[in-house]
Amino acid sequence: MPPERFKNRTSIIAIDESYREALEGITKGKKVLVLFIFHRSHGFSVKVHPKGEKGRPLKGLFSTCSPSRPNPVGATVVEVIEKRGCLLTVKGLDAIDETPVIDIKPVHIDEQEYERGR
Repeated sequence: MPPERFKNRTSIIAIDESYREALEGITKGKKVLVLFIFHRSHGFSVKVHPKGEKGRPLKGLFSTCSPSRPNPVGATVVEVIEKRGCLLTVKGLDAIDETPVIDIKPVHIDEQEYERGR
């Protein structure tokens, strides 16, 4: 599924209770980078059709958002909508249900700069 389909969707990330204190400082409106595993992807090709659209010319894998990669790690900048205990509600996560999250990092860039770079 193309990443833009996730832009306005909300998701809930459940953090293990043992990491509750690690969430301190993450508040509503903050942008965070979520790193996750493409756990349903198996194998990859070095050339792919962008967004899986066969009518588009092949491009190098690393210039696309394909989930099929040599190291199946995904990364998305999301907006925190709510934090309740160990549950983070975020907007814009381009991952499917039950996707393993491996890290969350703060984003320290100007929002206008981020939008220009997209």
